[in-house]
Amino acid sequence: AQIGIQRVEVLSAIDAGDVSRAQLETSKLKTSFSGSSYLPEALYEIANRYEWEAKNYTQAKSVYQDIAGQYSGNWCADKAQLDAPKADILIHIEAGEDSLAQSDIDQLISNFTGNSYLADVLYHIAIRYEEGSKYQKAKQTYQKVVQNCPNTTFATKAQLKLTKEDILFLIDSGDNTAAYAAIDAFIADNPANF
Repeated sequence: AQIGIQRVEVLSAIDAGDVSRAQLETSKLKTSFSGSSYLPEALYEIANRYEWEAKNYTQAKSVYQDIAGQYSGNWCADKAQLDAPKADILIHIEAGEDSLAQSDIDQLISNFTGNSYLADVLYHIAIRYEEGSKYQKAKQTYQKVVQNCPNTTFATKAQLKLTKEDILFLIDSGDNTAAYAAIDAFIADNPANF
């Protein structure tokens, strides 16, 4: 229970935008609960809060690297190995450095082919592109999920996103006949989803 209280202190500091206090509270958490089996998960939640809520990818990367280096064998460490380079990719996306982001995505795929977390990480990179209104880059990244991580839940989700984008393009272009045909084909090909 105590680890949860300390974790909340860190998350509150992150939410308040107080990185110095968050770092101090994280240090206290790591010192006070160094032997706890829940520490890697608490740190992973902290890294996620930096990434998803605060959009502070530099701090997220630092915590992910710490998790990957300190807690090998734990699922959090296994996933953090991919999340640290993902943070670099998100930094590039945020800075408008799309060619660097794409290069890092290709390197991520090369380094982690066969890793069970690759599809998840690529899918969430594509979501970040979408959130930044970089739809073509999102589409390319969803295609990488489908190509490199077939037979995963994220590949199925990525294929749905690709189909949605194609249908929206047809609607935006005014080709309603083709849009209806694409919708009908999609429903016929995915009866379990309807």
